This record gives sequence, structure tokens and C-alpha cells, in this order.
Amino acid sequence: MFDPSAPVEYQVQVDDDPLFGSPEFESEWIDVSTVEVVPADAALVDGTYHWRARAKDAAGNIGAWSTPWRFTVDTAPPPAPTLVLPLSGATLPNIYNPTLDWTDVFDPSAPVEYQVQVDDDPDFGSPAFDSGWITVSTATTTDLPAGTYYWWVRARDAADNKGLFSAPRQFTITDTIAPAAPTLVSPEDRALINVNIPTLDWGDVVDPSIPVEYRVQVDDDPDFGSPVFTSAWN
Repeated sequence: MFDPSAPVEYQVQVDDDPLFGSPEFESEWIDVSTVEVVPADAALVDGTYHWRARAKDAAGNIGAWSTPWRFTVDTAPPPAPTLVLPLSGATLPNIYNPTLDWTDVFDPSAPVEYQVQVDDDPDFGSPAFDSGWITVSTATTTDLPAGTYYWWVRARDAADNKGLFSAPRQFTITDTIAPAAPTLVSPEDRALINVNIPTLDWGDVVDPSIPVEYRVQVDDDPDFGSPVFTSAWN
């Protein structure tokens, strides 16, 4: 603020009452245009406050208070969500990207966001799925291999207070579907070859339970009654 009778000093008030009947904080006259609010009891409690400032010039003229502004102090994190689905210990046959559901969390500093993590480690050392911060209370994971997993969720309010993760739950993805038959590549059907130790090639098979292994048989009998060669699983 410019005033011909420099230097200008400022005074600031903070109160939970818009009429400033009993300010929580009132600064001395200071010569800078910023101040840290440190009430007598060392900190503002959570709640809504109003603040205003006025100026005084070197001639002792005191100006009017500014139009008050309002701010809210919120240092309390939201509670942990309650997990809904899958149920604890659930078995999910052939569901490799399960949908996870939890309760909405109420917090005065809305909107609330959520982070859900899934890991095969109950300590969540390296999550297999992490949603990041999302605004809905449900999430569908990326594809997960068959196995046992743990999941938990936490909430964050608009004041960036992050709550604790919920107690984790466990679910198991089972694979009950056999992989598809490979597609043979070479030698081609009915091929005539001039080697007696041929190399056989086939297409890779995609299956959610990786890694996939293969077994090969060769026989001079189309019914494979007594194969002349059977490979190990590899």
C-alpha cells in the first residue's frame, strides 16, 4: 500500500466471529505485509475464521479495516473407509481384474478422494495395483495373475489431510480354465524335410496364469499311442 507519509505499518486481526468481538489473534503494528498467526494459546483450533488488516502511516493516521476474508482450518484427517467387496477371504474364480468397493467417507472438507492398493505382500511393499487418488469409492484393478492378494484403502480431504489405510482384506484369484491349444507353425502340415532331428515351432499362448509352459509329442501314429518323442514341460 502506498502512502505519502511513509513508512506504512499494518495491523491484522483474526477471529472466529465475523464482528471481531474478541479476536483470536491481533498483531502489533508491523512494517511488513505478511504475518504468521500465532495466537496466545500457540495455534488456531480447527474451525472457520475471519481476518482483516488496516494500515497506519508515519503521521499516525489509521485507515479503515479491510473487508474481511474467511478461511477454514482443518488439520484432522478423514477416517479410514470400510471395505465392502470382495468379502474377506473371498475366492474369485477366473476374475483377474476384480472390482473393489468401499464405503464413502464423510469429512467437512469435501470433496474426499480415495487411494486403493492391492499387493500379494501383506506389508504392501510393492503394490501390484495402485489407483492413485480417485473421487469414487470403487475401483477395478488391472489384470492380476492368479494368486492371493491383500487390499486396503485410505481417504484424503480437500485440505490435503491424508487418513490411515483401512485394515487390509484378503482375496484369492483362482484359474480354472485351461490354456488354449497352441497353433503349430513349422514344419508345416505334411511337409517333407531332409533332417532327422527337426526343430518344431508353434505360436505362444496367452493365459492369465503366467508363465505358460509347453509339452510336445512326436509319433508315427496319428493317435499318438506310443510317442517317439515327448518333451518335458518348459
